[in-house]
Amino acid sequence: MPSVSSASDQRAALIAGFLGWTLDAFDFFLVIFCLTAIGHEFGKSDAEIALSVTVTLAFRPVGAFLFGLIADRYGRRLPLMIDLVFYSIVEVLTGFAPNYTVFLVLRALFGIGMGGEWGVGATLVMEKAPPRLRGLLSGFLQQGYALGYLLAEVILHFVRIFTEPAAAWVAQNEQIIPGIQTSVSPLKYAVPQILGFVVLLAVWYALLRWLYLEPSDNSSTRLTNP
Repeated sequence: MPSVSSASDQRAALIAGFLGWTLDAFDFFLVIFCLTAIGHEFGKSDAEIALSVTVTLAFRPVGAFLFGLIADRYGRRLPLMIDLVFYSIVEVLTGFAPNYTVFLVLRALFGIGMGGEWGVGATLVMEKAPPRLRGLLSGFLQQGYALGYLLAEVILHFVRIFTEPAAAWVAQNEQIIPGIQTSVSPLKYAVPQILGFVVLLAVWYALLRWLYLEPSDNSSTRLTNP
């Protein structure tokens, strides 16, 4: 018979899973909002950059399968933390992709991390949650995706406020300083700033899991009916 998790353990698992979904959606929608700007960076059309969205979604089942197998073998916490570090690194590297091909590869890798977090994170939360609250909490957990969408829009809005003056200055001085448009592109420093913000949240999320989750979330803990 599975052990009953404490209230603090249940709360920590729910917050960790919620933040994981939030960060996934944050990066995913950030790329969607920046499709035209990214296409300008790589000299590609919106349709070609939009292919990266398809690639990300196509590789999510791969991540769900791989990390699901690992989680069943070694427990939920460690694979989820590894997945967190993995997709945090990938999303930061995305902001520094030197060309379109590397960009697509990184989005595929992010899709793997995204799929891994969704499956393992949701399983951990449901295993920790009281049976009578699993339906309600599963709905709450998915709202992390909506929050990530909103967060991406809000952060991008403020980044644009700060970068538009720089973009205007670049446009005025492009003829005076050759090459400045490519070397001082607003996207090149806006995206790393945004992704750096994601990394800070990811580090906090990892510390939360490490400090507060009990080490008993192994594969022997199974979902039970009420």
